[in-house]
Amino acid sequence: FLKRCNYVMLGLRRTRKMHSIVLVGGIIFFLVLMIQVKQIYDNNQKHYRFMEYKQYIKEIAAEMNVVERSANKSSAYVRQLNEALLKHREREVRNISLPQLTTIL
Repeated sequence: FLKRCNYVMLGLRRTRKMHSIVLVGGIIFFLVLMIQVKQIYDNNQKHYRFMEYKQYIKEIAAEMNVVERSANKSSAYVRQLNEALLKHREREVRNISLPQLTTIL
């Protein structure tokens, strides 16, 4: 009877150890799994953030193209105004005769 009790007690001790080992193993497995899931989540978030940055940069590039075209048009208008002003000044200088210049001076 005592031998049977010893075998039963050894069996109970082993099962307690097995429960502890299984529990610790399960916790370690869960932690490793959670770390992997967290890395996948972080990479996914990074990907979407980069996609948003890419879209934002495309919008900025489009706006910069519009601004550049507008600046080029404005530059052309300023050049035309300068040319017209120079022509107008040349005409005024030609129209002033020499006697008028001497009376002005």
